[in-house]
Amino acid sequence: MSCHSVTCRSKAFYSFKEAYEAVAVDVEREPRLDISGLKPSHWVITAGGMPPLEFEWERKRSAQRERFGTYGLKSGVDPSICWPTVEETEEEQAVGLYREYDACVREMKALKQKGRLKRRP
Repeated sequence: MSCHSVTCRSKAFYSFKEAYEAVAVDVEREPRLDISGLKPSHWVITAGGMPPLEFEWERKRSAQRERFGTYGLKSGVDPSICWPTVEETEEEQAVGLYREYDACVREMKALKQKGRLKRRP
């Protein structure tokens, strides 16, 4: 008996629908053992869903921004919290971490000119 004849016989005796139903009944009868150790919220993520808010830190503004960035409008987060507040903008300007690009380019050119003048004796 060749391999081809066995597959032909199996196709004749079992349709895809019958095989699928047999597997579905088996899964319902005996659920598979979960050995992954994933928490329920992680199972939601693997299924393509959005995990619920469980912890207090997830309700903070920074976490809400990250949630909106990950899940978009589906997250239910108000998009207006993604932009800095007036106080945050003033604090950044006071610290001086960010400067305008044009001012940086002017400073760089001035330093290069100064360096060239020093090199020429």
